[in-house]
Amino acid sequence: MVKVELFSEFPNSREEKQALMEELYKAKGIDLNELLLRAHAQTLEEAEKRSLEGKGRGYMASTMSWNIRGELYKTYPELMQMDQHKRDYLMLGKNIRIYFKKLDNKYRPSNIVTKHVISLNTQQLLFRPSPITVLYAGFRLAARNSWDELEGCYLVEMKNLSRTFWISDLSMITAETAVPTRNVIIPELEPNNDLDVRIRKDVEKQTGEGETKVS
Repeated sequence: MVKVELFSEFPNSREEKQALMEELYKAKGIDLNELLLRAHAQTLEEAEKRSLEGKGRGYMASTMSWNIRGELYKTYPELMQMDQHKRDYLMLGKNIRIYFKKLDNKYRPSNIVTKHVISLNTQQLLFRPSPITVLYAGFRLAARNSWDELEGCYLVEMKNLSRTFWISDLSMITAETAVPTRNVIIPELEPNNDLDVRIRKDVEKQTGEGETKVS
């Protein structure tokens, strides 16, 4: 197990950074998998009470987003912050943010591309005087365009707008109560030319061409 308190900076390799992020997640004692499942259940319950005519195209997505936000501020109010663009995020560490989004079939956050989204998803915030690591906690639908069931919930870091850097299955990360003894300082990461994406502790992997294979 990674000893979080021994890290003064993030390692360069993808696998080591992923392991460290998982340890920091465990150390916070949070359970975002359960939180996302609760928000989904609330969304389905609210949808049942609304007539078909009252559901616009984006009704389920906006309702889910609202319920996630409500659960976050109810469950972890001390960890919640808002950036300068009014986007809510959970503060995993002093310089580590977790944003929340629906994920597409390649585990990428479903964002409208803006200058701010580009800065979040291309690791630009790592190269500021006070570097910031951006992660996403999100969910995938079991069937396209159907909100009846979630395929899973994941913790993701983006490499750029089209590729994930690493993916962890939130259901496989067990919450722990230990607290890191000091903040992690995030350095500038070395470029990583390895395009394979592996889901930690799961059987799927995504190739450089974006195809998902099951081994």
